[in-house]
This record gives sequence, structure tokens and C-alpha cells, in this order.
Amino acid sequence: MNEPKGSLPLPAWIMLTIAWLAALLELNWVWGLLSLAWMLPDLYRKHTYLGQEVSRKEQPVTYWAIMATWTLAGIYLIAGPFLIRTLLK
Repeated sequence: MNEPKGSLPLPAWIMLTIAWLAALLELNWVWGLLSLAWMLPDLYRKHTYLGQEVSRKEQPVTYWAIMATWTLAGIYLIAGPFLIRTLLK
């Protein structure tokens, strides 16, 4: 479904705004949430894009390596600072 010319793709602009705020305010946990949010549709569609399109059916090892990387990076960015603070106490 194509959007009409001149329409504002609101979800995309919301995500862009969140990404900019996270970068400017150094909120790494937000980047963690974003990486998980971007990874979930790729699991559903069974393909992802990292420099080129990667299909779960045609390149399963590469596909799962990318999915694991995004998942672990997201979890680390969310939980990492809290775990470090907890361990240092």
C-alpha cells in the first residue's frame, strides 16, 4: 500500500525523533529498545537487511547471526548499565 503524496508517515517520524533524542541525551537503553523494536518485524518477515537483504530461508546462518546480534545488543544496551551499577555496589 502506497501512501499518498504529501502524507506524513507518523510512525517513522516518531521513531526518528526518539532516535535523535536518545543520541543527544545519551540514553543507550532507548537504543536497546529501538534495536529490539527493529528486530521483531524481521523475525516475522523472515528476512532482514544489513548491507544487503538476508533471507532466513536462503542464508540461515547469516540471518540468525544478525538476529542474535541485534537481540544481544538490545538487551545489553537496556540492562548493561543497571547490571554494572548493581555489581559495583
